[in-house]
Amino acid sequence: TAPVPGSDVDDFVQACFTTPIPLAVGPLFQCTLGTITDRDHVLIVRVHHTIADGHSLDLLFGEWSDFYRSERRGTPPATDHDEPASYLDYARSQHVQMRLPRFREQLQSWVADLDGAPAPARLVSTGAEEALPVHTVSRPIDDELLEALDSVTSRTNATRFITGLALWAAFVMQESSTDDIVVGVPMADASWTPSRTTIGCYVNTAPLRITRETSSSLEELISRVRATVLASLDRSGVPLERILRALPQTSGSTPLIQHMFQIQTSDEALGRTLELDEVEVETGWTMHPARELESYCRLHPLDHEIRIALRSPSPVSYTHLRAHETKT
Repeated sequence: TAPVPGSDVDDFVQACFTTPIPLAVGPLFQCTLGTITDRDHVLIVRVHHTIADGHSLDLLFGEWSDFYRSERRGTPPATDHDEPASYLDYARSQHVQMRLPRFREQLQSWVADLDGAPAPARLVSTGAEEALPVHTVSRPIDDELLEALDSVTSRTNATRFITGLALWAAFVMQESSTDDIVVGVPMADASWTPSRTTIGCYVNTAPLRITRETSSSLEELISRVRATVLASLDRSGVPLERILRALPQTSGSTPLIQHMFQIQTSDEALGRTLELDEVEVETGWTMHPARELESYCRLHPLDHEIRIALRSPSPVSYTHLRAHETKT
């Protein structure tokens, strides 16, 4: 709890919202209450992604709204979760799955795909080994650009996710002067049905190896990405740490994944289900890539926006992105 002068509310919110949550220290669920006056307050609630995925936040917001309305009306909350499964149940289920022959087959399939992947190259080379600072930039997606994205998606029998991933891979390849990269993509573990009613992180980071021929077209790259994504769906339940442990080239200090891509295609996790009477609610995401990551791209077609975090010695401008967008 901290006093907040009315003129400093925006600065207070920004400072809370942009400060990274230290994963090793925590806490991973944080509430900070700022007192403006005796009747006016601002509550900052932050949740680290390692303990709640997008669907989990949707559940959390729904229950929060229900309990708030119940408290105001003096009625019991309308929760209907009778002895829901816990995240511990999910962890136990994973350990059972890991002992099955099918899991070993899926793991070996990942190893076969990733074995021999080249060491990741930096997007911005400075000759120094230390991590560069993270700079973020948001680029609006106008209707014309969205129509162009949908056009190439339809023409290649793909999806917005696949097309967006291919475009991001093309950008990373161009910037790092390579035709062989590994991009991390969050994928839900489809083998755990109770996750639809429990809160936790039920996604794995799938390490998708994307390659292209030097002279290949965008359509050919999209076709390769589509095949890679489809092949990964059936083995999305294999934890990334098990894959890394099985790969000999990741035993050193060089990480396998230095680039991430994600697309937000529904209203889930955007906080639009958090409805509190007479309370102004704002929600959002912050992007704080881990030290090992060089870049993180999140595509928001519904909000007509693309958000990018890059490690660079200086801020990345919209003009810089526009120049590479034209080349791609």
